[in-house]
Amino acid sequence: MATRILVVERELEAVRFITSHAQPLECEVVSFLDSRDAAEFAEREGVEGILVEGQATPLDGCEFAKRVRASRPNSATPLAMIVGAEDVKTFRRGFKAGATCFLQKPLNSQQLSGILKAMQGILMRDRRHSIRLPFRTAVECLTRQEFNRPSHLRSLEISEGGMLLESSGGFSGGQELWLRFAMPAGLKPLELLARVVRTEPTGRIAVDFLALRPQDTTAIQNYLRGPE
Repeated sequence: MATRILVVERELEAVRFITSHAQPLECEVVSFLDSRDAAEFAEREGVEGILVEGQATPLDGCEFAKRVRASRPNSATPLAMIVGAEDVKTFRRGFKAGATCFLQKPLNSQQLSGILKAMQGILMRDRRHSIRLPFRTAVECLTRQEFNRPSHLRSLEISEGGMLLESSGGFSGGQELWLRFAMPAGLKPLELLARVVRTEPTGRIAVDFLALRPQDTTAIQNYLRGPE
């Protein structure tokens, strides 16, 4: 039985792009240009996954997500919101509205295929934990080998589970780091243990946080949600 995916997108070229990636995975695409019509459909019909444009009309992606989350058929359906790379406001509103994950424009084949496969039941329950938001701040980094000689890095993105950092290199996968960085709005700096999970030729490193304290998790979640 085909996996039914609801797509809410104003650009026909984007709908064609999504459909071209969905069909080889045996996904049936039901598409709408009008988000109000799509919301009425989602309130009647259950689907296995939803992709909605953040700037959809007449309901934007966040308003649409709220209606879907309040519906009986799709209250827990995986929902991916399509947003611009630097659209922090929509990221935050979408997070509050119940988006499971985000796709950035222009759509990327690898990322899109990964989301569609996840909507078929692979690891989707963990997606919200990985939602990343742009986050620029200085990060003091200590290693076990050079604990008295901190490195000074720059963060690029943050999620509940980790960070993307800009460095001059010298780090390796699996390495444990002690990070210290300030949060916005004058909150107390966070001090976290992390592990390098990916290195890039550019020097960027991705880290996962290890054993976050409740107050650390709350501080990061508050940043992702933004001001009330």
